[in-house]
Amino acid sequence: MRLIGGFMSAVSLVEGLDDPVCGLAPLLDAARLVQPGLESVRPLTLAGVTTLAEAGTIWRDQLYLTALAPFLLDQLARARHGKLREMAAADAQFSEVLDETLAESSIAAGRKLVGLAAAMRGDRLLPKLADRAARHEIPCHYLTVFAARCAAFSIDDRTALGASVIREVCGWSIISPAPAVAGFIRSCIDVIPASRFGLRAA
Repeated sequence: MRLIGGFMSAVSLVEGLDDPVCGLAPLLDAARLVQPGLESVRPLTLAGVTTLAEAGTIWRDQLYLTALAPFLLDQLARARHGKLREMAAADAQFSEVLDETLAESSIAAGRKLVGLAAAMRGDRLLPKLADRAARHEIPCHYLTVFAARCAAFSIDDRTALGASVIREVCGWSIISPAPAVAGFIRSCIDVIPASRFGLRAA
């Protein structure tokens, strides 16, 4: 595992997760599909978390499982049915769930991603999201756009959740072997009840 200046590089971590030993290749493929330039992104909500123990107790249990994952699953269900109005309303409400710093980072990343996503051929929802964001009718949180892209690519719920966690850990300031990080990623999605998933993997 290549380390740079005490930090794990995004590229080395992504390549490590692609190892068959980690068993996350399908999730990694989905993350790359939904987030172009995955190797160059930085954490949105994991910033400042520097150990796997902190990630498990502070981020996973107190933020991801309580706010991020439910929001993603709900927006994904809405996106699959083209419910733009409901997505927009939920997107606005999500700003109240996150603290100000996280909300600003989420919106900035969402607006950047929707600009890339709007050009997807054959998809009707993403251009509408981009238009609303451009007119400042919605905040355009990252997970809203992420959900819309997952729906456009027909990605199932569990894979979408795993891809969202992988997107967070890319560029993570933590020195830990890829298999250990892979175990953490699985712990984020394995604790979610199967009944919570709408579209399942085949």
